[in-house]
Amino acid sequence: MTRNNFKKNDDLELPGYEDVLTLLRSAPETKWRDISGDVMVKIKRRKAVNTFVLRFAVAAVFIIVIGTPFFIHFSSFTQSGAEEQKVEVAESRMQSTLEFLIASQEIDGMWSPERWGGSAQYATAVTGIAMMSLASLDDANLDNSAALAAAALRASQTTGGNFASVSSEASLLNHAVATVAMLQIYSTGRFPELFTVLDGAVNYIRSRQNAAGGWSEGYGASLWLAHALSLASDAGWQDKGG
Repeated sequence: MTRNNFKKNDDLELPGYEDVLTLLRSAPETKWRDISGDVMVKIKRRKAVNTFVLRFAVAAVFIIVIGTPFFIHFSSFTQSGAEEQKVEVAESRMQSTLEFLIASQEIDGMWSPERWGGSAQYATAVTGIAMMSLASLDDANLDNSAALAAAALRASQTTGGNFASVSSEASLLNHAVATVAMLQIYSTGRFPELFTVLDGAVNYIRSRQNAAGGWSEGYGASLWLAHALSLASDAGWQDKGG
C-alpha cells in the first residue's frame, strides 16, 4: 500500500511544468558575488589550503590562461603508468622535467608562454610556477636558474611592489603567482636577499584588498592572492615589517 494512494507514473507531467521552465530560462544571469573575503576568514581560522584546490589552480593557470601546449609538454614528463612505478624511472622523468624547464628559460630569466601558443601577458605567472619547481630541490644548478628568474621578477617590480609591471586584466593573477613563488623559495633560507622584494609584494596585495578582505577578482586569482597572504603570515611577515 502506498501513502496517499500515489501511483508511480513515468509519463506524469506536472501542471505548469513548461511555464516554470520558460520562466527559469528567461531569468537574467546573476553575477557571482566576490567570496575571497570569506576565503580569507577561513584561512585565518584553519591556516591551511586544500592541496587538491592548489593543484587545480596550477593546472588552471597553465590550461585556461597560459596555453595548453606548454602544460601538455610539461606534464608529459611526470605522467607514469602502472608499469613505470620503479624509483629509477621516476627519477629519470623528474630529471627530464627539470632539464626541460632549464632549457626553456629565456636569456632574461623568464619563461615565455608564447613559445607554446600561450599569451605573453602571463609570462610572470609561468615564470613563478617554473621557479616553484626548480627551488623545491636543494640543487646548486637549479638554484642558479631560480635565482636568475627571481632577478628578472625583481627587475620588473614597480615601486608599489607589483611584479606585473605591465597593466592587464591578469595583473593581479600574475603578481599573486609570482609572490607565492618568491615566498616559497625565500622560505628555503637560500635566498635571503628577497626579503625587501617580498615586503613590497605582500604589502601590495594587502593594499588591493577591499573592505570585505577580498579582491573582487575571479576564483583563480583570489585563490593565489589568499595563498600568498597565508604563506606570508606563516612566515611571520607581520613581525618582519610586512
